Amino acid sequence: MNRKLIFALQIVLVALAGAVIMSNSRGAGAALPISGPGFYAHVRSGQEAPQAPVGTGFTYQGSLKNGGNPANGQFDFQFKLYDALSGGGQVGSTLTVGNQTVTGGLFTVQLDFGAAAF
Repeated sequence: MNRKLIFALQIVLVALAGAVIMSNSRGAGAALPISGPGFYAHVRSGQEAPQAPVGTGFTYQGSLKNGGNPANGQFDFQFKLYDALSGGGQVGSTLTVGNQTVTGGLFTVQLDFGAAAF
């Protein structure tokens, strides 16, 4: 049975790191830049490494209560991304995930607001 409750979450992207910290074989860390749309991370360790797309999707884990108790069952969710904690504007479209299983109040979904969100 799918419950027709639409649970809207407001996800706020507070900060996006502009570098990735990686260690080389000598244990030294190096900050490496992440480039624009497509987000390519590039590693240099004396030899040129191929660039690989990182993507814009991510896993979101949350909890849902129904009547003060952890929810169980199938639920429909809506996710919105904002550019500030308060008073911000919505970035991208609202994402809808239907028939999401919630067990013991916990759920996990894959979200992708696209490259424009970053």
